[in-house]
Amino acid sequence: MDQNAFSEYVITALRERFPKLINFKIFDSGEAFIDYSSPNGKITLRISTQAKEITIGFAKDEKFGWHIHMNMFEANTPTEEIAAAIKVIDGIISNKETIIFSSLLGYAVSDEEEVKEYQQPDEVIEKCYWNEL
Repeated sequence: MDQNAFSEYVITALRERFPKLINFKIFDSGEAFIDYSSPNGKITLRISTQAKEITIGFAKDEKFGWHIHMNMFEANTPTEEIAAAIKVIDGIISNKETIIFSSLLGYAVSDEEEVKEYQQPDEVIEKCYWNEL
């Protein structure tokens, strides 16, 4: 499957499961960004198909910060990547996953206690959920 076919496959499968994922851009390379704004517009959930791999993370002011690759969930085929992506996206937008804001690092899905272990003296850390952002 080439990059264009992979991007189309991902867009179609994710929009089928999440009809609100309508904002996407396909680049000349065939790679795509699918963006989904949080309810209050503070951050964007971004799904990327770069290098024929699904990557999910948060973007703010066009910067793609924290992100995870679906192979972290042992997803090695397009079908496995779609299944992993659906689980990650659903966890975030249904408020099952905790989103941590760090004044130094931005937004990430993480455990608050784990992040606080590495907190810097001037760093502000806040716990939030998708519906609050």
